[in-house]
Amino acid sequence: LGYLTKGLSDFFEADFAALDNLKVVERDKVEFILKEIVMAEKGLVDQATAVQAGKLLGAQIMVFGSVMQMDKNNARMIVKAVKVETSEIIATAERTGKPEFFTMERELVTELAAKLDLQLSPDEVKKLEANNTEDNDAAGLYSRGLYHVDKYEYAKAYEYFKQAYDLDESFADAKQKMDIYRPLAMSS
Repeated sequence: LGYLTKGLSDFFEADFAALDNLKVVERDKVEFILKEIVMAEKGLVDQATAVQAGKLLGAQIMVFGSVMQMDKNNARMIVKAVKVETSEIIATAERTGKPEFFTMERELVTELAAKLDLQLSPDEVKKLEANNTEDNDAAGLYSRGLYHVDKYEYAKAYEYFKQAYDLDESFADAKQKMDIYRPLAMSS
């Protein structure tokens, strides 16, 4: 799925952060601690190691996910919430079907929130609907922009965010990233 997984990860993070009852720790902080934990085993990160990182961050629950496209008509996404203290899986949600990844992602966030007994307010539901796009091409461009952000290639990142927003002017995350990276793109 290439760049698309980067965008899906970003959407999950943003959507969970939109829920008032949760405090989301930035993925970069988790990755930094994971690198510290697994320095001797460069690149090998498993759920147990990630749970260790969660403990260091003071997290109570960590959310893990996977996505796979089985063929052009079928995809599967799974998310699970793991209690950091015990490593117990306390909730899972999954979708299998037509590869409408961003619809599936939003449905999984809503389902997992319900399984964790988080009541979504009408404002939170609106935030979830506003964050993403239904346009797979726009989502793909956005994902490519995230890839270039990680490479510190801000001019390229900005251009992909702009293209994503041009395809879907209701895509709030693309607009936000454009605004963030425009000054950095202009200075490079």
